[in-house]
Amino acid sequence: MIEEIVSIPEGLNGEQFLEAGLGKEFALVHDLMRMRTLVLTHDGFGNGYGIRTRQASMELSGSFFLASALQTKGIDLYSLLGFSSHLLVIIFYRLDAKDAEKMRKKVEDELSGFQTRAVRRVNEINLNSELYYNSYRRQLLASWLESLNEAESSNACYNVVFAFPENDRTLIDYLRSRSILSSFSKISVKNLEELFEKARKNDMPIGQSLAAKFVFFSPAIQRVMGLETVAVRSGDICIGSGLVHGENKLNVCIDSSSLKFGTIISGLPGTGKTFAAMSIAEQVHNKGIPIVAIAPTEEWSAFGYANSMPVISFYRSSIPINFFKCDAEISIERFYENLASLLALASNAGPYTRTLEKVLLAAFKKVYAKTTRPDPQEVYNVIEEEIIEEHAKRSNVGIEFTKHGENTMAALQNLRLMLMRREFAYSEGIDFAKLFEKGAIFDLSSVSNSMKPFYYSLILNQLYSVIDSFPEDASPGLRLLALLEEAQLALHGNSSEAVVADLKQRIQDFRKKKVGLVLITHNVTDINKSIRRLCQNKLYFRQSPDVVRFAASDLIFDAEQGKVQKMLKTMGNRICAFVSVGMNSEPVRDAALVLTREISVPRAPAAETYSPGLEKMRIKIRNSGGMPVEARLKVEYVGMKVFSGKTDESGSVEIDSLPGRNYKVYVLGEKKKDTKVFTAKGGEENVLVI
Repeated sequence: MIEEIVSIPEGLNGEQFLEAGLGKEFALVHDLMRMRTLVLTHDGFGNGYGIRTRQASMELSGSFFLASALQTKGIDLYSLLGFSSHLLVIIFYRLDAKDAEKMRKKVEDELSGFQTRAVRRVNEINLNSELYYNSYRRQLLASWLESLNEAESSNACYNVVFAFPENDRTLIDYLRSRSILSSFSKISVKNLEELFEKARKNDMPIGQSLAAKFVFFSPAIQRVMGLETVAVRSGDICIGSGLVHGENKLNVCIDSSSLKFGTIISGLPGTGKTFAAMSIAEQVHNKGIPIVAIAPTEEWSAFGYANSMPVISFYRSSIPINFFKCDAEISIERFYENLASLLALASNAGPYTRTLEKVLLAAFKKVYAKTTRPDPQEVYNVIEEEIIEEHAKRSNVGIEFTKHGENTMAALQNLRLMLMRREFAYSEGIDFAKLFEKGAIFDLSSVSNSMKPFYYSLILNQLYSVIDSFPEDASPGLRLLALLEEAQLALHGNSSEAVVADLKQRIQDFRKKKVGLVLITHNVTDINKSIRRLCQNKLYFRQSPDVVRFAASDLIFDAEQGKVQKMLKTMGNRICAFVSVGMNSEPVRDAALVLTREISVPRAPAAETYSPGLEKMRIKIRNSGGMPVEARLKVEYVGMKVFSGKTDESGSVEIDSLPGRNYKVYVLGEKKKDTKVFTAKGGEENVLVI
């Protein structure tokens, strides 16, 4: 039975084609003159992947070469010019793994027989010569054996046989340049079915993944999605063009006010998630609605510059920021309670997270009783004092921490690292409430991976505080749109029930305050399923096989789950399955397949890395008579050692420091009890009398 392949799902690969229920044997017939690919089977074409075929006929007779295919660099005859009348038949004959065992042993025997050296005699002189242990032949055998071993473990292997007219030298030369062929033989056939039968006699099995590399199709075959969906939505935000049987239909749109019901954008890297989010954000921004995006890569910086938005690039921007300053008009207790919870979760405190949170709450209560704009260094000092009070004891030789105290102090490492940078050490800083009125892009691309969750938490605390100050408003519309790229960083790997519970409540509150939240991740499982349920707008791009069943269960398709899962694994770039909330009492409709809008974002201007602006601090040690004293020193800033060593002969030392900040200087004695502690000012000359 001969069938012409009319359409295949977008992104269908060779292995999926081999698994598409084709039975034990079939042939792909490539008619290069008519630019078509046919499939020849005995039992008809099995279709589990949305592949469409139609009955076809083809006459064939003459002399052919047969050759077993063992390896390929990739074949695509249709991409070449000059083939006007050529024909190539590739026969796939499926075997059980046990059928490959005999060949596997032959290959192993030949490989084991390779020697590394040999002696040959030239003019009665014995010469050592290197054998080609790493020769082309040996490399081929090693690759073949690997394929056969894979076939044994997966219980699937194929004989792949090429058949081509004997007089077609151009085609033969091309195939030999792109593939490794073996076991050449010449046959005469009367028709295509006879060619199929004779090719089965070749016996050179290879594994399924290797056999899949010989599957390719005519570019004339239509690439379509496997499911038919509703293609039209109304609204002022365009998601893209609806696809029905692979054809672009009317625009798929949503109302901007529906974004306040929460949105999830998920898919593998490179499938178009970020550009889909930018497309939505750009349209919202053009309506005068502020956008706040937190991203670990530079892509959003380019978007911000293109739309004249403030861009704050951490570690590259000199903009002063005090994350402990509350600019929102809310209860200060609510501000620091959220801050304590988020900081504790982002500090990698492990089993001591609750201990750290308790300490932070006690410290913040003291700090914020005096001011809503505390000095970051003063905040750290109070936190450290609180840890000492709760989990340590003082003695004449210093401070002795309990196990809880030591681990809680260690958990403050990220906080110390942040405060070591000048831009985060200011008492004053940007006004977050005014900043969010215009929108902003927070670029964390220069921040280390271990510190990114920490900064996510600090930014989110400011964002949440400003949103908390918004009044509830039942009218339509959107007040602010927040986007979290790689949202799992903010969720701390779904490890905390407290984070999930907090975000669930916020998603519900955002609707009442007209705030939209967009969570962008690679895998749907990066987001807790209870949060996915609450987010009523979903854009799911191509999914990895291990999570595709979870993605399929989140969507609304009038089709069995198996077909939905196969579609989600094979969708092309920029194509997503889209579900949106019904507005104005409209029912929620079935998912739509959408080719998302293209958006052109210019490259962001190169940004120079910002230097924290360190200045020299000079420390002079003098006795009561004013004479210089040589001494051993240890200098700390926010609990972190920045210098350890001796003064010079004049009793002086210079170190880099943040100007205007207080440093703790330990003048070390012979014994711990003889150590004296002083305070020195960064960027200045300090005379310490001992």
